[in-house]
Amino acid sequence: MPVYEFICQDCRKPSELRASVEEYSKGVRPACPHCGSQRLIRAFSAVGLISGGRPSGGPVCGPGAGPGCCGG
Repeated sequence: MPVYEFICQDCRKPSELRASVEEYSKGVRPACPHCGSQRLIRAFSAVGLISGGRPSGGPVCGPGAGPGCCGG
């Protein structure tokens, strides 16, 4: 389930909302858990991916990555 990150415009503290894409697209929005405000703006967040290993066809490191990359 996706995690949507928000920043409160009143207290400036971050918060998260776990909701399905369908729930979010229908308009479910959180209130700030710190101050109760509903003046939240969506924050950009990093995406974490889990892989089963290295991609086929070569190492993960790019050209010129230097010593120590990819266990070398």
